Formats: sequence, C-alpha cells, structure tokens
Amino acid sequence: MTRKERKEFIINLDKVVKRWRNNSDLFCGGCCFSAGQIAKLLESKGIRYQVICWQSGNPLTMSLEKIVKTNNCNHVAIQVSVDGDKLIIGGDFFSFFTTNKRTYRFMRSKKIIECDLVGVKFDTWNYKYDRNLNKRFINALNAI
Repeated sequence: MTRKERKEFIINLDKVVKRWRNNSDLFCGGCCFSAGQIAKLLESKGIRYQVICWQSGNPLTMSLEKIVKTNNCNHVAIQVSVDGDKLIIGGDFFSFFTTNKRTYRFMRSKKIIECDLVGVKFDTWNYKYDRNLNKRFINALNAI
C-alpha cells in the first residue's frame, strides 16, 4: 500500500465510522467493539495504530480490561498517524466524567475485542447502542 493509498484508506475509514457514530449511537456502548474491529482491519492492511481510552476514576489503573471491568471506561478509540498528524478515527471524545486519557501503543485487536466482551459480561457498557448492528458495522468496514 502506497502512502497515498494508506491516507485515502484511513480518511474513508474515518468517514464510515463517523457516519455510524452519528446514525447508530456507536459511541454510546459500541466504542470498544468498534475499536477492536477497526484495529483488526488496520492490522490486515499493515497500518500501525494506538488505542486511546478515556477513563474516569483511579488514574493508576493501567489495564484496559481492569478499566472496563470497574466501569471506569468512558470511551475507547483508535488513533493513527496521517502524514505525521494524529487522527482519532471517528473523532475525538469529551465527557465531564473523564479524568484521564490513556494511550496503549502495542495492543492488538484480539485484546481490544476481549475487553469489549468483558464489558458485555460485567454489563458496564451504555445501553443505547444496539449490539445487533455489529455484523452490519463489520460489513461496512470491509466494504472500504
């Protein structure tokens, strides 16, 4: 993938995720799921990324899984570099409840997906997002 193709792919990916965010409450309960799927797609293209977690509560908590389990996770997203500038796919996040923003540089998609399942198991995710839309979201990503 050339630099130009990589940039176009990331910009198109960002547009798709923003459309889903605006039309399906994706970032109101589906953010960790979407981050895992975005990371998986980026890995398949050989594109490096970072995981960003906006956290409330104890800033000493290091593990994303622990942040999710304790219901202190406000948002999870994927950040990439485009021509030297950082881009958070789907847009930045703001909440009055966020006390800490943590970056994970070497987290694989499998681990992010596992953290999403922890959130489901411990019922820490927002109820607004309809998880039945997950397959359609994956199809939209794969169509890019």
